[in-house]
Amino acid sequence: RTIALLAAALVATTASVHAASFTGTFGLDNQTFSRTFTLDAPGTVTVRSLGYAGGVNAAGAIIARGGFDSFLSIYDPSGLNIALNDDGADSAIDPVTGNAYDAAWIATLDAGTYTVFLSQSNNGGPGQLGGAFGFDGQPHFRNGFVDFSGSQRDGHFALDILGASSVPEAGTTAVLLAGLGLLGFAARRRAA
Repeated sequence: RTIALLAAALVATTASVHAASFTGTFGLDNQTFSRTFTLDAPGTVTVRSLGYAGGVNAAGAIIARGGFDSFLSIYDPSGLNIALNDDGADSAIDPVTGNAYDAAWIATLDAGTYTVFLSQSNNGGPGQLGGAFGFDGQPHFRNGFVDFSGSQRDGHFALDILGASSVPEAGTTAVLLAGLGLLGFAARRRAA
């Protein structure tokens, strides 16, 4: 019975999702946040930030306005950069500055595992995954969190990935390893 419950928990942690939301705060303006997402079949994926103008993310949480001017770098399964996105066409307008400086990227992709990086504009990613970002080693390339119009911002962000077959949530790997360890422990205990 214990093994069955653990197996069910493991399956639940790797279940497919069609919308994943992440939030966080950068301490330095050259930091990046990355996530992988997988498509089991060709499909349309939307990746968007919501920190600059604020709004409601895919999880239904209210995101405050005031975050940094965001930038997306997207990589295909081979690690090749396939898109850089700054100030997405469908981004909300910040009610105070009047600027639409969140990023929004929509594309139809083949099946595979992709990687997206969120960074402060204009800290774009390299042509190949694993290379240096534009401002690596320069923690205050924009004098902290200041947008192109000179407005002072902060380091909070929100990122949604919509339409992917699966997006590993933070901590999924740790949960899987702990579950496997518990399964092994239960099996050894049962054998004794």
